[in-house]
This record gives sequence, C-alpha cells and structure tokens, in this order.
Amino acid sequence: MSTPGMQNGLWLVAASWLLGQSAMAVDLGSAFSYQGRLDEAGQPATGLFDLQFCLYEQLTGGGVLQCAPDQSDVPVEDGLFAVAVDFGDAAFAGQARYLELRVRAGASSGAYTTLSPRQLLRAVPEALRSRRAELAASAAHATTADSATLAATATTATNATHASQADTATTAASADQATTALHANTADTVPAGAIGLAQIDRNEVQSRISSSCAPGEYFRGVNVDGSVLCEPVPGIPRITLVDDPANAVGRFSTMAIGADGLPVIAYRDHTAGAVKVAKCHNAACSGSNTINTVADEAADVAEYISLAIGNDGLPVISHRNVSQQSVLVTKCGNADCSSGNSTVTIDDNGNDLGYYTSIAVLPDGRPVVAYLDGTAGTLKMVRCGSARCTGASSTNVVDAGPNNVGEFVRVAIGADGFPVLAYRDGTLGALKFARCVNNECVGATVRNLVDHVAGLGLGYFVSLAIGADGIPIISHYHFSAGQLRVAKCANASCGSTAKVTVVDASPNLVGQESAIAIGVDGIPILSYRDLSRSALKVARCSDADCTEPAQISTVDDSVHGLGANSSIAIGLDGLPIISYADATSGALRVLKCGSRSCQ
Repeated sequence: MSTPGMQNGLWLVAASWLLGQSAMAVDLGSAFSYQGRLDEAGQPATGLFDLQFCLYEQLTGGGVLQCAPDQSDVPVEDGLFAVAVDFGDAAFAGQARYLELRVRAGASSGAYTTLSPRQLLRAVPEALRSRRAELAASAAHATTADSATLAATATTATNATHASQADTATTAASADQATTALHANTADTVPAGAIGLAQIDRNEVQSRISSSCAPGEYFRGVNVDGSVLCEPVPGIPRITLVDDPANAVGRFSTMAIGADGLPVIAYRDHTAGAVKVAKCHNAACSGSNTINTVADEAADVAEYISLAIGNDGLPVISHRNVSQQSVLVTKCGNADCSSGNSTVTIDDNGNDLGYYTSIAVLPDGRPVVAYLDGTAGTLKMVRCGSARCTGASSTNVVDAGPNNVGEFVRVAIGADGFPVLAYRDGTLGALKFARCVNNECVGATVRNLVDHVAGLGLGYFVSLAIGADGIPIISHYHFSAGQLRVAKCANASCGSTAKVTVVDASPNLVGQESAIAIGVDGIPILSYRDLSRSALKVARCSDADCTEPAQISTVDDSVHGLGANSSIAIGLDGLPIISYADATSGALRVLKCGSRSCQ
C-alpha cells in the first residue's frame, strides 16, 4: 500500500479549516484534516481499514514522539479516504515534525503495516503553537503583548506596552510606548457592523463562513466569499428531497444524465396536471436544483412520462394527455428546460392513445416514441420528422395484438442503430421483444422473449438496456411469483431463447417498477420496489448476464410508500443515481449511491 503525493492538498485543506473556524470566533481545537490515497497491489484500495498516525522528529529512524488515537474502520473508496488527526497542542513546539502512517485491514487484529516515507508537517499543525506562545512574533488578536517589538498585524491589541511599531493597530486601547501607529483608529472600539464584506479585502481577509456541508459530505475548504467546498464521503449513499411542494409530485419519474454530466429528471405534478423538469446542479442533486414546468396540462393530467437527451444535448420528453387521449413530445430549449421549449402532438387519431410512452433518440437525432394504443390494443411507434418532432413523422403498428399488446413498453437504440422494444403481451401474459430493421420500425421481427405459460403473469414493469456487449437485457416483474427477474438475450437480435434469472424473490412482492442501467464496468444494476416492505431496493449483478447471485441492498425504507416509479442512471463518476416517488408525502426523491453496488 502507498500514500502518494498528498502533502500540498493536505495542508491547503487544513489551513482552510482552521481559518474558517477562527472567523467564527469559536474554540478551534487541535485536530487537523488528513486526506490520502491507499493503493493495494498497485490498485486503489476499497473497504474498511484501521489507521495509526505517529509523530517523529526526523524523516527516518528515531523514536516516536507521540501517536494519535487509532482510527478504526475508516471507509476507503477507490483508494480515497479522509480523517481528522489530533495530537493535542503540546506536540508542536516549533521544531520539525514528521508524520508516519500505519495501516491494516479493518477486519484484522494483527500488526499494522508502516507506510513510507514519513511526511513533513508544515504550516497548519505548527500554527497550533500560537495558543501557548509566551512571545508571539505576530500577535493578531493578542489581549496582552508586553514585549512585542513588531506587531504589524496586531488589529485588536488592547494592551501593547512596548509595541515599537503597530502599522495596522486599529483598536489599540493602550499602547504606552507605541512609536508608530500608521493606521490606528483613535476609538477604543469599532462600532458593531462597521466592518463587513464591503470594508475588507477578501484577498487578505477571509469572509465569514456562510454555509455548511450536506449530510454525507465532508468539508474541503472555504471559498473567498465564505461558501464552503464539500465532497461526498466515499461509500455513503445520500438521499435528497428534490421537489416537495404541498401538492403531489414525483410519479412517472424518468431520469437521464445531461450533456454537462449532471442529472435531469422529468416527472408529474399531480395537482397541476403538469410535466415538470428538475435540473440538478451537482452529481447528487443535493444542491440548489432548478425546477421548471414544461407542459402544463391543467385539468388534462399528464402521465406516462419518458425522457431522453438529444444529440444536441437538450432534453426531449414524451407523455400522454389523459383527457385528450393523445401522445405529446416536448423539446426543451436549453439544458434546464427554462426557456425555448416546444410541445407538439404526435398522435391524436381519436383512439385512447399514449399508455406507457417511452422515448429514445436515433443516431440522426430524431426521437422515436413507443406506446400502447388502448383502443386498438396494439403497440405503436412514431419516428419524429426532426429533433423537435416537427415536420413529417412516421407512425406504424409494431405488434398488432389482438389486444393489450404493448403494456409497459420500453424502447432503446440497438447496436445497429435501429430501435428495439421490450413489452408485455397482455393477452398471452408474455414478455415480448421487437427488433426494428429500419428507423420507422416497419416490418419488425417480433418474438416471445420468454416462453409464456397461461396465467403466470410475465412481463410487468419492463425496463430495457443495451449491454456493453451490444446485447439487450430486460428486467421485469413476475406477477404470480412476486419476483424480480432479468432476461439477457443470446444475441443483439434476441433471435433465440433468453437466459432468465430470478434476481430477488424474498420474501415476495419484490421487483415492481424496476429500472435497469449498465455500469461503467459493464455490469447491470437495477432499482426496484419491495412492496412487502414499502422500500426502494438496489441489485447489482455479479456478471454481465446477471446469471450469478446479485448484491442486494435496501437503500431507502425511511417512510411508508417509497420506491414508486424508480429510474436509474450512471453518473460520470461511475456511481448510480436513482429518482423515485415518495407516494406517502407526494415528494420526488433522489438517491446517489456511494459505491457501484450502492451498499
């Protein structure tokens, strides 16, 4: 294991921490922040580790001066960790000090491994000496500095008996022998409120800290304006209420990662009957997010919402208008859908249209939208005429049924650039797959993905992704057994029977409202609802086909009614992020995983 090159970052972080605390006029304490990286066999380590920190007077050899309290079970994720180290005040008296780090696995009770080289401690821990110094070279806030020969920055010295020079002694109440006070304020005290941001040079004086880190984050430093720099604590999932108004929101949530690497979420505002979009301002959606209404249907409630990111980097959203029984597409005018949006109706033929709309974007930038025609009982797909779905479009029946064909349909773009669709045949109770051979999906190849047995209830809550190998993989809920299942096609066209795996079957009623995504390592990960516990769960497959037992975690069971309409995506950091509805409070929640498995 090694801890390469962390000195400069360490001292900058520690200096920012101490300065921020001083500005708040509270007791600083003697601990300082330490961040490092652990490598094991040349690779970043991950797991729990026990750490020891000890002080020496020299770089090599010599006896130990003092060891800080042991740090047990420190979480390390992709090699990174952060801890607070405390040697107390007495350890720093002006001489050089070298820090030695020792490490062992958290589950071990054996000897520690000593890492090398030791690291020279610089300004910030050494500055603790000023709390004990009888003679301070610079007494910035000294109440009494009897023998200070030079106090160039003694801003609040109330008694500087022998100060020969106090260039900026602004509040020197008694300077018996001060020969020079170039900028001394003659008043004994500065009036309250007289010095603020407008009166200070923020290149020289730190602004008051104006914020704090969110739960699951640790402090990295302070910006010039007083705002704080925060980073996620490795390995810890974070849950954020993204939208929680008085009315019900969050159903039909659908999420994608924008061109800027940040999540975009579309969902329903039930009371307003509108489609809303939340644009996250950080990777965890934990900051101040931007929320806009993009399609206000008023009494015509919007439902079955689906979102994709166009080739231009802008969101495009499909949904069903309930009262008009039509299919609509909204193209956003900018990344947060705050302006320039356009909404068009792409199918309104008098039938009961638009159930389970699902949208994807072709390589040429034109969206395709799949949905169930409730009147005809058929699966249909529209290929838009342009990126904004204006101009001539093409509408075709993909699977004619006889009825209820196309329930829970999901569309994606296959490895050949043409659409593929997974869906439920409500008549047969089967999970089906359609492979398009052109952009319009005319003459698609349709087959049962899994052999059906009457009454078994296959194919509920379908989700579809294209694996890193270009082969489709589908999650779905087995209604009769109450199980979450995954079907991995044998090839890109799903031309033969798929491999089917039961991912979660305990105790029952698990797998409703599932969503599937492919991790950066090519391994599928699923979010879904455990109805028996009213909880949101995550399953990370053990291989690309999901045939081996998965890692399963309950990630949110804090209140009743969680996990509805989950949608999962993989952030640029390689970690999953999930949007879902809190059905009890009517809120939109987002969970950012702290590891690839979300455990």
